[in-house]
Amino acid sequence: TMKKFFSLVLALVMALSLTTVAWGAVTTATDLQTAFTAGGDVVLGSDITATSTLTVPAGKTVNLDLAGYELSASGLQYLISVANTATLNISDSSADESGEIILTSTPDTYSATIYVEGNLNLYSGTITMTGSQFINYAVDVRPNAWGTAYTEGSVFHMYNGTLNSSESAVRVSSSSSTSYTNVSATFIMDDGVINAVRDGVFVQAQEATYPVLTVDINGGEVSGGNNALRVYGPAATGSVGSVADPINVTLDGGEYEGAVVIKSTVTADSVDVAVSGGSFDSDVSEFVAPGKQLLANGTVVTTPAASATDPVLYKWDNAGAEWDAYFIATGKTLDKLAQDSSDDCLPCYLINGEYFVEVKEAAATYKLVYGAKTVFLAPVAEKLVKYEDTASVLTVVDAEDAECGDYYVANLDEDDVYYISYNKKGEVDGIWVKDKNGSEQILVNGKIVDAEDASSDVTFMFHKFKGYDVVNKQYTTVKCEECGKVAKLYANATAATVGKKDAVKIGTLGWITFADYMDFGANAPVVTDKVTSAETFDAGIAMYVGMSVMAAAGSAVVLKKRED
Repeated sequence: TMKKFFSLVLALVMALSLTTVAWGAVTTATDLQTAFTAGGDVVLGSDITATSTLTVPAGKTVNLDLAGYELSASGLQYLISVANTATLNISDSSADESGEIILTSTPDTYSATIYVEGNLNLYSGTITMTGSQFINYAVDVRPNAWGTAYTEGSVFHMYNGTLNSSESAVRVSSSSSTSYTNVSATFIMDDGVINAVRDGVFVQAQEATYPVLTVDINGGEVSGGNNALRVYGPAATGSVGSVADPINVTLDGGEYEGAVVIKSTVTADSVDVAVSGGSFDSDVSEFVAPGKQLLANGTVVTTPAASATDPVLYKWDNAGAEWDAYFIATGKTLDKLAQDSSDDCLPCYLINGEYFVEVKEAAATYKLVYGAKTVFLAPVAEKLVKYEDTASVLTVVDAEDAECGDYYVANLDEDDVYYISYNKKGEVDGIWVKDKNGSEQILVNGKIVDAEDASSDVTFMFHKFKGYDVVNKQYTTVKCEECGKVAKLYANATAATVGKKDAVKIGTLGWITFADYMDFGANAPVVTDKVTSAETFDAGIAMYVGMSVMAAAGSAVVLKKRED
């Protein structure tokens, strides 16, 4: 019947009126603003350049899909403004998530790519600010910027995506207006990447009455050329009586590159910072929450419960002049913390992903206690290291003063300190010079030293043995024509090494013991060019793999990257 027909039409109209508005591919800034004004789903159909600020009006929700395109502008104060009680959801459905919203600022003018008085949710895509002005931001979360009394706070929730800024990436700030009280501004980060030249996240309380400012970071990467996070509490002229903790910062995860700086000029409780998770390249120990601890690798973890059978790592506290419990290796033993012997390591320990090397107590910054046993440790800079060499201090003279058995350097700097290293077979495999900017680390007398490879600079002066005592035309001894040292000559290597460690062939004359050849005391020879003569020793053979003399004047560990 006609009545039923009109009833169906009326029901269809009502249903359509309740459906979210869905826009087709938007290709102009004018159409984009029209879509923002109406609200609903909006998809970019091409790159768009805006010449005026695009606004999401109060009470509207816009779901913007960048679809791999770029929305850009230059010289505007804001590219997008999200009004109080409005919501803008940004995502990018393109395969490579290459969609980007980018504003190029004008020098000496405050600007933000997206200004948030309402709610902004970033699921994917990129928001970028370029320019050189100090007060430029990719996203500025700031309620009541112009004095209007709002009843709802401002929230930027970063679920994923990327923020880039030539200055600071995110600002969470109060207004300088006094026309409202306690309207909050919040930044939440679950994942994604923040890259900023100045500050990754900047939290700022203005001088007048201000709202509660909140930052919760649970994951992702935050990088700032100056600071990963900078928090400025209210200044002395601010009104703090109505809010106990106006700034609350909780870091419960994520990776931070750059300092974490907290400043407050009113009272200590005006800024509440709790670090309960995450990895940091700066010292955040003063902010670590109760029940948490900062490990040697910059990671904050939950403090495990100790037991009588668990090793405990202690860190030296300079301020308290005492050892503080630092890490409890729950369910571990010292053997389980020691690096696998298959790696040919000397005493070293892998604790929570960080390597430590055993040192003397005076050089230790950590100690590992397991029952009655205590091991003193120092952290190793490299995460993947292999301890495979021992070493000792090496005496080096100037070339002009060199004699047989000496190591020498042309134009020796008297302030230089040299070391010689050996592998596990006792073969010399390196000469090192102490250098605070060196690329290697060695352990000398229980202390880690930075050093540089100096093998090409150091030379060894060998003996020049010749026949000395002739009986029936057979040599029984040889003598160095330079220093006069006499060594017994043997017919073969077996005879020379009886009760000895090594033997060295002297050209075609015979063999002498390694000790007679070198007369090295606490040193051992480096590999040098082969010298052959009917009357002199074969220095090439002298360096053969069987050499295994270990130094007696202290030991060291050369720390090298593991070759996987």
